[in-house]
Amino acid sequence: MAFNHSEKLINQIYDVSFKADVLVIGGGPAGAWAALSAKKNGATVILVDKGYCGTSGATAPSGNGVWYIPPDKEKREEAMRSREALGGFLSERKWMKRVLEQTYESVNQLAESSI
Repeated sequence: MAFNHSEKLINQIYDVSFKADVLVIGGGPAGAWAALSAKKNGATVILVDKGYCGTSGATAPSGNGVWYIPPDKEKREEAMRSREALGGFLSERKWMKRVLEQTYESVNQLAESSI
């Protein structure tokens, strides 16, 4: 990085101290769920991220939307048919059902959490 003579690079150092049972580094999906799980199990948790939780790291820009379908048999069947076609029919229904169930449960849990 080049600076001209009139610019100054100022480095401010802050003396702060935090204490927690668990330190999670990274606010992507894995980090967020690790923090939620630790808190749910009684730990005090600090989660640090270089940006805003959920908007940094590889996951945010990768376009991997959430497959959040309410537990309606017809809606889930249509969702699975659509994904099967998009994936060249290389999927297994039992795993698709598991993803639909777990995603619905987990997203609701996240929405209800106090973190």
